[in-house]
Amino acid sequence: MEKILCAAVLYEGILVAGYRHNDCIANILAFRPDAKISQEMQGFLTSKERFVDRKEAGQIAYKAGQIEKPIDLLLSEDLY
Repeated sequence: MEKILCAAVLYEGILVAGYRHNDCIANILAFRPDAKISQEMQGFLTSKERFVDRKEAGQIAYKAGQIEKPIDLLLSEDLY
């Protein structure tokens, strides 16, 4: 069964993963201080090595028993 592993940001074709989206963003900004990171770039990495948006991540996390109730958009805080 597919599960959510961690937060991720897809920036210019590079997947940056971390515990929280802010960690991912901080790592990107360390190398690209002028980077503009939108909500659409933020998602999650799954156990099947897929990058998914917050909506699909919420569905996966619920089906996998990682969260107790269905939600519209998953936040990293919902997992840990």
